[in-house]
Amino acid sequence: MYLSRRDFLKQAVGTGIALCSLTSLAKTTASSHQEMILYSAAMDKQGNYLAIAMSEKGELLFKTPLPARAHAMLIRPQQKEVLVFSRRPGYFLMVLDAETGALLQKIDSKDNRPLCGHGTFSEDGNTLYLTANDTDQQHGVIRVLDANNQYKLINEFSSGGIGPHEIRLLRDNKTLVVASGGILTHPESGRSKLNLDSMTPALTYLDAQQGHVLKDYRLAAKYHQLSIRHLDVNQQDTVCFAMQYQGSRQHRFPLIGFHRQGQSTLQLTKTPSTLLSAMKNYCGSVCSDPSGQHFAVSSPRGNLMTLWNDQGNFIASKKLNDGCGVAAGKVDNSFYLSSGRGEIHYKTKQQDRLIKRFEDYHWDNHLLSHHRS
Repeated sequence: MYLSRRDFLKQAVGTGIALCSLTSLAKTTASSHQEMILYSAAMDKQGNYLAIAMSEKGELLFKTPLPARAHAMLIRPQQKEVLVFSRRPGYFLMVLDAETGALLQKIDSKDNRPLCGHGTFSEDGNTLYLTANDTDQQHGVIRVLDANNQYKLINEFSSGGIGPHEIRLLRDNKTLVVASGGILTHPESGRSKLNLDSMTPALTYLDAQQGHVLKDYRLAAKYHQLSIRHLDVNQQDTVCFAMQYQGSRQHRFPLIGFHRQGQSTLQLTKTPSTLLSAMKNYCGSVCSDPSGQHFAVSSPRGNLMTLWNDQGNFIASKKLNDGCGVAAGKVDNSFYLSSGRGEIHYKTKQQDRLIKRFEDYHWDNHLLSHHRS
């Protein structure tokens, strides 16, 4: 019987995915000699929530207790800090030493601004942008924090949609792109979805300084229950976004989309019908490989991983039972994958390697990889 990740899946088997793309020998050689650190939120067998770091060989580097379940983690550029975001609707943000896991700061959102699980830094690491909800006005907001001043709130502006979730900064260091699921929630109702009949998912580009909406893209009316949740951006600012369908289980709609600068509409992928059925209306994490030429998207309810090129064309799929976390690998054509049973895999074109199965931990939805300095 399937248990959703909202009940925190405890049974899974992680496998991988065959990958291929072009790369230079120089880049591959240089990157392959850099040690990678992997970060993920987790739960242990006793039900305790943790932030965990491990080496690329599966050696546990630290485990830091958390006050509640977390969602994503984020490295601060040019600093040895890793941030832990509470699972929506959540109110804590923890700043840890990226090497030791020591708690450097805990930030609590004490007003009517429950956090949505994701954030992104400016290129220099001085400014943090968080997705949150204004529960009074019933719309999403972007909270802007000064990372050099104890993460003090310095600005806030509309996210341009309801239920903002994952957020990224484009190469110009001036433009934010936000995935808004379109689902209205309220802390008093927990995670209950209050507007499924009228939800309006969106992909929105914002001016990071002023908060102005630069471009706002909505799906066609027939797709209004395709909740846009997660996204990643490659080096050419191509956005790949993953969705979760909130309508009838009998319906089958595309769950992955792309957008490139200059395009007037969102591009939904052409997915083979058998694969689309297997995905069970739900996609989780999305991540580009180091080359930016491929995107991997997890589908934990469908127990598989799909691979797409940066033009939005389907390439391959592989079984990945209860796998949701995806992170860029050491070199082009590679990804790290995590499963709910505690497995960490490394996949390249040449190999499919189980790094380790952690018997005591269940990995949560997202996986983060970072070159050790």
